[in-house]
Amino acid sequence: MSVSSDDIKAIKPGVIQPFLCDDAKDMYSACSLVTRIKRVGMPEGVSDYETQKFYESNILLIRAMREGDEKVLNR
Repeated sequence: MSVSSDDIKAIKPGVIQPFLCDDAKDMYSACSLVTRIKRVGMPEGVSDYETQKFYESNILLIRAMREGDEKVLNR
């Protein structure tokens, strides 16, 4: 599955959304989209995004953070 910028922007603040990607290349593409969205403009209520990749299962977690949230992924 290819993750689109609309998919990322649709994540509500405080929610961790899993995506099943086809391969590692799709995960990197999705992470690049997250970086672009962070630079261009994030949706209302989102202060930051964080990601975590699981290469064995091709699962990517994306969390839309609210103001004051602490990072919880990649620990």
